[in-house]
Amino acid sequence: MNFRTTVFLLALLLVAGTLALVIHYRQNQQPAETKDERKLVDLEEKDLAKVVVTPAGGKRMVLGKSGTEWRLTEPVVAPADTFAVDSLVSGLINLRMRDQVPASDGTGTGNPRYSVELYGTGDKSYKFNVGNRSVVGNNLYVQVQGQSKVAVVSGDVMDQLEKPYTSFRQNRLFSSANIRQLEISKPDLKVVLQKPGNDWEMVAPQKMPAESSEVSDLTSAITSLSAAEFVDESEVPTPLLPKSDSKLTVWFSGDAPSTQPATAPTTRPGGTTLTFGGYDTVLKKNVYVAVSNPPVLIKVPASTLDSFNKRPLDLRDRRVLDIEPGQVSKLTILTDTPSTTQPTTKPASKSETMLERKKQSLALGPEMPLVPRPTTKPTTRPTSGPAATQAAATQTTTQVAEAQPALPPSNWTLNGKVDADDSRVDALLEKLHPLRVDKYVAGPFPTTQPAPRYIMHVWTEAAGGAKSAQYEFRLSDQGAEKPLIGEYNGLAFELPHTFLESITGDFANKPRPPTPPMPTGGLPFGLPGQ
Repeated sequence: MNFRTTVFLLALLLVAGTLALVIHYRQNQQPAETKDERKLVDLEEKDLAKVVVTPAGGKRMVLGKSGTEWRLTEPVVAPADTFAVDSLVSGLINLRMRDQVPASDGTGTGNPRYSVELYGTGDKSYKFNVGNRSVVGNNLYVQVQGQSKVAVVSGDVMDQLEKPYTSFRQNRLFSSANIRQLEISKPDLKVVLQKPGNDWEMVAPQKMPAESSEVSDLTSAITSLSAAEFVDESEVPTPLLPKSDSKLTVWFSGDAPSTQPATAPTTRPGGTTLTFGGYDTVLKKNVYVAVSNPPVLIKVPASTLDSFNKRPLDLRDRRVLDIEPGQVSKLTILTDTPSTTQPTTKPASKSETMLERKKQSLALGPEMPLVPRPTTKPTTRPTSGPAATQAAATQTTTQVAEAQPALPPSNWTLNGKVDADDSRVDALLEKLHPLRVDKYVAGPFPTTQPAPRYIMHVWTEAAGGAKSAQYEFRLSDQGAEKPLIGEYNGLAFELPHTFLESITGDFANKPRPPTPPMPTGGLPFGLPGQ
């Protein structure tokens, strides 16, 4: 063997020996990664009923499980965030012992950073102290109560333990609230809404029926309220706190409204109050909100304020009037059109349409429509000559008259002269049962140019004429691209421009095309019969 070969073999032996020493050193320093690991506690997640975490010098957090739901019971009573609790529970239940070392000051278990208690559904429970992290590696020292040695476990669980208790609280505060009373107070306005039965009504600033969809938006804004962050009051500058700078107050309760006499003193039931304060930063992204029940200070998106920015007109029932079609005896539509010069010159004009229900007869029903019918036919017909030609023409004319479709029966007259089209009248009456507006608006309205106006009167009469009423509302046409402006009983509102189609045009009864006869001898589209 020559010298070079000997040197090479010695070098190779040196490298192998060094590698063996490194592997042996790592095995002794990090036994957790190479040795069998066993669970620190003999509990399954499904059997865990209670978790207590007490930080050194901090507030104790207690989580209790009822059925499948977790709840915070200390330091506050509130629903818990399922995902956050599951992460904490999984980290504690699945702690695995990588190694054991003698208890010493270096482990920190004598003066623990956290004390943890786990209680199962039976009698099984565990208590252990969480000490320091190891100097090298992602390890954590944990000592189970009753054991002399300290377990070395993964340090990942410390990320869960270091979270504040607010991280385990459900952000959504009132998901199951059943609201029957609601008050919204601003510096210049207070709106009070109540639900004594199935429908909401406004009590203040004026008593009136409320629009259910608008009130539902308000209650949804409450039940969907989520905290962007739970805040400690001591960390917020005093001028920004809701008690110092209240922009808006919302109070709600699930209790039924009081039915006590108006002269009796009013007392507000328990309920919950939300007080909106200042913005958290100059960017005005979030606002501080103080919740009374349970007491807590939170941040919510500033856009939440817009959800409660409702005027009384926004909350008013959008059914302006409701006329029973069967009780309408007469209605008139007065059209006042101003003169125009664009795009063509047209003079001003006024017209009136009057629709009146026919009197009913118990024996004969409604009056028959007044439609002229051909009553004569030629009794003889010459077979040749001029007389035959004249007779043929007479017969043709008569046949054409007889072939005209008959007018459908009508219960209404138009302007007291001819029959009205029942379908058009019925369609109009249905729009008044009820007349729902898009929204209410505050007047007066600018009159920059003359606009077509419509005045509608409706007379109703109950069975036997025992009760009658008269309604009047006005409409102004601001242009095809704009909504109609309506007025009724001191209210101003907007209607879709398409409403004009119901009150304009010809209401006269017209013949309807005859129904084509059913095909005989086979099916349609050329298919052979069966």
